[in-house]
Amino acid sequence: MCGRFASCAARSTCASGFQDHLTRRAKPPACEGYGQRIGGTALLAHIRAIFTRMKGANGWPRVWRELGGRSIAVAKGRVRKMMKADGLRARGKRKFRATTESSHKLPV
Repeated sequence: MCGRFASCAARSTCASGFQDHLTRRAKPPACEGYGQRIGGTALLAHIRAIFTRMKGANGWPRVWRELGGRSIAVAKGRVRKMMKADGLRARGKRKFRATTESSHKLPV
């Protein structure tokens, strides 16, 4: 036996557990501040900033995605509840309005 299997036998572990150990050890440390819980007022400030920058067109799913893009780890439900409590609602789509006049006698 050689390689990983010899190491597994020496440590009396299974190959998958040893592989998991190696990959966890090889991962770079997380970015500073990422994944930490952010306070309610600070999160609400971020949500309001994103909402106003998008001119109120985006609802909680896109706001949540933008927060993830800014390296702010937060649950979807938390963003949804905070936006609802603060009264932030996305603007609805405009109704389709036909702009063609079809009551004329000209050939089309």
